[in-house]
Amino acid sequence: MKKLILLIVEGASDRTYLLPLKKYIYQETDKKLEFKITNGDILTDIKTSSLNVNKRLKEMVNQYLTGYKYQFDDLYYIVHVIDLDGTFINDSAIRTNSDLKDGEVMYYRDRIECNYINNISNRNYKKSQLVVKLSNLSYLKLSEKISIPYKLLYFSTNIDDYFLGEQNLSKEEKINQSDEIYDKYKDNPILLKEYIENNNNIDGDFKETWLYARKGLNSLSRCTNFDKFFSDIIDKIK
Repeated sequence: MKKLILLIVEGASDRTYLLPLKKYIYQETDKKLEFKITNGDILTDIKTSSLNVNKRLKEMVNQYLTGYKYQFDDLYYIVHVIDLDGTFINDSAIRTNSDLKDGEVMYYRDRIECNYINNISNRNYKKSQLVVKLSNLSYLKLSEKISIPYKLLYFSTNIDDYFLGEQNLSKEEKINQSDEIYDKYKDNPILLKEYIENNNNIDGDFKETWLYARKGLNSLSRCTNFDKFFSDIIDKIK
């Protein structure tokens, strides 16, 4: 049986954008690709802290494996895909917009607008600490004897921004646009691979892509390091 690369993503539309790669991995390697949807950003979840983030990731993986009757030994790699969300910007680039509803956040290349600056400031501080920790994590320990290779990757402010240059799509728009991207690449997934490898990725190695994300306003830019999924993982097993 082909070993499993598990892609952890935040939502159903994230999965849809990347779903054509499932066919590519199956056809081009001796591995297979599946998705675990977390239904939100676990790095900003009130239940997540620097003390338990590894445990929460392990729980997510266990949920998937149990639900689909896999074992730890069936796993080859865990790839965790996140939105940058402007996480590393200075607080001076967070602005109050009283016209926004409670909890509503608007992203721009040079700022974030929201109701309460402290809420976003606190969110960014927490998420930035967790991102730094996980971006330095090479293996996720699932049991006393089993650790699986792990890599944290990002798509722009969010994945819609990467593919479309749109930072603030509604839920309905996200669904519609991700469906269009899926339809575009489903029959020729190598074109999706080539698109990701040649558009808005960051020069340098994996570590350097994270150094880029942490500088200035770069976590609001249209960028990705998901090309490392291919160069650091897939191309090495083809």
